[in-house]
Amino acid sequence: MPFDEPEQTELIDVASVAERLPEVSSTDTQLGSPTPAALGLPPEASGAAQSPAGSRPAMLAERVAASLADAAIFWCCYFAGVASYHRVLHGAWLGPIPTIGWAGLVFHGVFALLLFCFYLLTESVFFATPGKWACGLRVRRTDGGNPSLTAILVRNLFRPLDLAPLCLVALICMEATIRRQRLGDLVAGTVVIRRERRHIAQSDLVYGRTLARLLAGLVDLGVIAAFAGGWLLCLHPGRPVQSAWLLLTWPIAAVAFVSAPLALTQSSLGKWLLGLAVVAEDGSRISFAQALLRTIFLPLDWPGLGALCIALSPKWQRIGDGVAGTVVVRRARRAAGAIGLAVSLACAVAVAWVGWRNPANLMRRPDFEWRAIVPRIDRLPSWPARKATEPLAIRNFRSAAGSPESKRTPPTFLPGETAFFLFEVHGYTKDDRQVWIQQDLVIRYPDGSFGLRQENMIDYKQIVRGTGAIELINNVNLPLTAMPGTYQVFITLRDRLAGTQTMLQQSFDVMGEAPPPQPEAETKAIQERIEQTLPPPTVIPAPALPGPSPTPSAPPPTSAPTGPTVLPAPMLPTPPAPESAPTPSTPTTPTPEAPAVPTAPAPASETPRPATPPVPTAPERSTAPATEGPTTLPGPNLPE
Repeated sequence: MPFDEPEQTELIDVASVAERLPEVSSTDTQLGSPTPAALGLPPEASGAAQSPAGSRPAMLAERVAASLADAAIFWCCYFAGVASYHRVLHGAWLGPIPTIGWAGLVFHGVFALLLFCFYLLTESVFFATPGKWACGLRVRRTDGGNPSLTAILVRNLFRPLDLAPLCLVALICMEATIRRQRLGDLVAGTVVIRRERRHIAQSDLVYGRTLARLLAGLVDLGVIAAFAGGWLLCLHPGRPVQSAWLLLTWPIAAVAFVSAPLALTQSSLGKWLLGLAVVAEDGSRISFAQALLRTIFLPLDWPGLGALCIALSPKWQRIGDGVAGTVVVRRARRAAGAIGLAVSLACAVAVAWVGWRNPANLMRRPDFEWRAIVPRIDRLPSWPARKATEPLAIRNFRSAAGSPESKRTPPTFLPGETAFFLFEVHGYTKDDRQVWIQQDLVIRYPDGSFGLRQENMIDYKQIVRGTGAIELINNVNLPLTAMPGTYQVFITLRDRLAGTQTMLQQSFDVMGEAPPPQPEAETKAIQERIEQTLPPPTVIPAPALPGPSPTPSAPPPTSAPTGPTVLPAPMLPTPPAPESAPTPSTPTTPTPEAPAVPTAPAPASETPRPATPPVPTAPERSTAPATEGPTTLPGPNLPE
């Protein structure tokens, strides 16, 4: 019985078969299993996401980080728009956020339109907003190509639906879809991807322990406190616009100060000193999105919860590490990181020094007025618009020095102080829940001149709550050279909605000593003039009386003499003292036998008398009464 011949087989070249098989690459495998794309299957076969080579769909945390970065830009643009709105309509950079009436509707409508144009322009030209670009994200079609303008337009038209309420629609859609697509992405056929960098995963990571991380955190806390505290110390009550912007950008600056060095150097100052670094969970370099998320959750870790999470976590991670997908490992210090951290330290020291040098910082001025710089929002009151039921009036006027809380009664100030004038406005008119009051300030100096005229010193146009009085505050800086005396304050209020006005006049005093008079120079000049007109003090027998001396004319009745002026008299022999002083009508003739008695200086007569015929007697100076009121003049010292 013949045996069957064995089946003949042919040997083929394996290379020819490999050309017809799909290539399975290491990047398309996960745990040794090929992906549907590697097997030539459509992505819908297993729900896998299709993305360009070297990329993957962006994770939810990465998209949240990109949205927060964009929100920081929108925050600054929004308040810049509010400042521009008040500057154009009211002439001031500060004011409440318009939210009521046509003003609020038009303002927010224009801002929403500009926001839509911003998204449309950046994503159609660069395929990413600034936040997406910083986090390494891009907008692509589901097949990996660049989206068209129509797709970008549809994607952004559905953005309001994704943001309401509280972004819950977008979060649910991104969690429910494989490609992490929101509602606008599903309709437009787009996906947000992240470019993957080629890296070698490390499995031999040595995690940083709790004690080392706590010590590093204390160092970082000091640097962050110096930067953030110095930023707040730069606030100045005399510069409200600058202070308002410093306050608005303070959280953004603090987050950027921590996130930027961490993304660039993979470490912080405290971690670098202790030989620690921040990496991804697979040992690769962290992205800006991871550094941003890790920083945002930093306040939750400092009270002690972070140390507890580090001690209990298998990878020694805190809350921010778990959200961002990062770990802290031990790594040798690098010189490039030292340079970047030195720059951040110098920045913190510079900001702290500038804030400390501010003469009106928060530490030196605990009574800092926050109302002038904190953003306010117009709110709908619970009462309808009404007209005033009483006339416009200014009441409860009071003065303060240094600050509005330091009341000064009576209103007396010193040169160099800051005077505050506070008062209440009653009887104003509200139209569409809005009040518009303007105030002028005029100050008259003690000499009668008007030294200050300030029109529209206060332009109060706001939405008010309640029907109570409105308090207005004026401040005036008194110079060091302010003249002492009583100043008059004229306050004029105008109710622009009602077309009425009222005025109030008050006064305040400035204490100070006038420059002391200089009587010595005047007395010396008078003495020199008298010495030139009078003969020398020698005894001459029967001299002729001198003519009337050129004395000044009598002063007007409105000016009283400051006091008697003592002039020297010549030494002449005098007779024995009579019972009463001699009068000008009975001249006294000296006797040669009497000794010479010195006479006290007698004042010069202010009113010239008619010339007296010469007699053979010693010259005697006559005394005339004062022009205004009795003036006591000293007479000669005669022997008893």
